[in-house]
Amino acid sequence: MSRFIFITIATSIYAGMNFYVLWNIFNIFQLRKSFWFWVILLVLVFLFPIWMIFHRMWNWWLIGKYIYIASAIWLGILTISIWIFIIYNIINFKLKNIYLWYATILIIIMVCSWALYNGKKLIIKEVNIKIPNLKQDTKIVYMSDIHIDTINDDRYITKIVDKIKKINPKFVLINWDLVDGTSLTHHTFSWFNELNIPIYATLWNHEIYMWKEFVIKLLANTKIQLLIDQKIEQEWIQILWSDELMWYNRKYDTNKLDKFLSWANIDKSKSSILLIHEPVWTEISSKYWINLQFAWHTHAWQIWPFNYLVRTAFKYVNWLYQIKDLQLYVWPGTWLWGPPMRLWSNNEITVVNLKKE
Repeated sequence: MSRFIFITIATSIYAGMNFYVLWNIFNIFQLRKSFWFWVILLVLVFLFPIWMIFHRMWNWWLIGKYIYIASAIWLGILTISIWIFIIYNIINFKLKNIYLWYATILIIIMVCSWALYNGKKLIIKEVNIKIPNLKQDTKIVYMSDIHIDTINDDRYITKIVDKIKKINPKFVLINWDLVDGTSLTHHTFSWFNELNIPIYATLWNHEIYMWKEFVIKLLANTKIQLLIDQKIEQEWIQILWSDELMWYNRKYDTNKLDKFLSWANIDKSKSSILLIHEPVWTEISSKYWINLQFAWHTHAWQIWPFNYLVRTAFKYVNWLYQIKDLQLYVWPGTWLWGPPMRLWSNNEITVVNLKKE
């Protein structure tokens, strides 16, 4: 499918969602669908995509930031309200009760308010994972999809750093999407320098949207060490990362990962961790005796019921999986993409207690 066809289909679906929700709102409040209905619809349809593209150029303009935030929140409200309206219309088809109208609006307000509140929280989750050939139990911090952007600014980094200080791990792994391509503001990652432990990070899709070279410059004066097609050893553990792998480019990137792991000459007598942003290619990881593969990208997915759609694209969505001798850990991430909202999932810093077998 060409990019043009994909964008056309996605835009049509998004426009249809906006039309359905706005139509129901007008019906509930018995508003006439006049000229202003279509004006509001056009604004809602184009608000988020336009500001996602252009606010990076106008981020110095304060009102631009808040318009972007409002458009992102609307995307979340749209996502939540559409399935509530579907349920409403099914029930209302027979009942035709005015109180059902107002109950529906109240439910939408309550659910969206909870999702906004939950989207601001950052919790710490601990998971114990046994891996072979480990010389001693090791505590590490694993993060991904931090997505520092217009909504999620440097204050979030200080929040993360403060929590990591209290955890006191041996080292930190950040698996892709440290920044978000929707912002070119002058973020600083120097807060990570307050951590007196090794920090390793990988880059790919959102860093690429924002220009990889720019991100590398941002991190140049920090303690964060970027892993680009390399293997390092830390606490008797081999940590591997192959650069620029995306699941949609399956044939080329599958071969690239295969070649990288072959080149890495993995020592089977030592524990090994592979960082791959998407929860895929487990058959290749197993082939090269990887003990533990860390993944992310699915966002668990932020707002129910879209987690079911994610499952159509990825077999492994959230939590720890045993695949033959390989363990795959997929988690919901440290932040969000798009709407600053979560429904039945959390922003997490994962404390991984690696245990000797």
